[in-house]
Amino acid sequence: MSIVAIVGAGILGGTLAYALAARDKFREVRLVDETSTIAAGKALDIKEAGPIEHFSTVLSGFNDAAAAADADIVILTGPAHASDKEWNEDVALSFIDRHIKANQRQVIICAGASHRGVVERSVTDIGIPRSRIMGSAPEAFQAAIRAIVALNVNRAPSDVGLTVMGAPPEQTIVPWSQATVSGFSLSQQLSVTRLRHLQEQIPYLWPPGPYTLAAAATRVAESLINHTDNTQTCFVVLNGEFGIKNVSIATPIILAPNGLERIPDLPLSTREEFLLRNVGPSTATKSESKW
Repeated sequence: MSIVAIVGAGILGGTLAYALAARDKFREVRLVDETSTIAAGKALDIKEAGPIEHFSTVLSGFNDAAAAADADIVILTGPAHASDKEWNEDVALSFIDRHIKANQRQVIICAGASHRGVVERSVTDIGIPRSRIMGSAPEAFQAAIRAIVALNVNRAPSDVGLTVMGAPPEQTIVPWSQATVSGFSLSQQLSVTRLRHLQEQIPYLWPPGPYTLAAAATRVAESLINHTDNTQTCFVVLNGEFGIKNVSIATPIILAPNGLERIPDLPLSTREEFLLRNVGPSTATKSESKW
């Protein structure tokens, strides 16, 4: 059993703390935010639900970033003082550089939909090994796309298999020729016109909401300690895969306890490869607050 530190006690952070605790897969979940009363209050509220929902995860709230120092997994979410926001890129990078860069055994999950740039710049600017940091929002996005496909074929989302790549929302790439429903090709069940309509709907599914983002980050965190379910779709920095280097994109990845193990080869068409190679670097955002 491991320790998870969630940095940020906003809506996403609080939702994620509950999701992780209720799954009862980790020994301890720490909610860390400079607004100590909010982090501690949310942690206590979730902890009191333990006897009712039958989980024994230890919940704690802290206002000191040092509480994340010895965690096995650190998840970045958003601040309590602006509860519906995600950590600004510069703020998140400052936190990583000051507090968790040196701990080579920690894995960093960036849970926000806006955190593609945090993943990219942590590797290219700060020097974090790319295996140690990933963004989990594409896993949430993929779940939303599976749901809308399921509606179109009148099946359950769990019956739908597809891949999401690129840089959502504008540069989202779904290899439709590889998508399946109950093991059968989706292209055999939907016309070209309906598939095109699905593709046009995809940008409107971004960004995912906090509950979906929390569920996705929970899946990624559990995959790091669960050797039977270790394939997730995340933002990671490529190092020559698909002809791309030093750019963060959404792609399926294979996880191991120490982070990214490898990026699997995918059967992309010539057009899909072209679109993927035209995904540019992320655009930085300006800082509004700091730790």
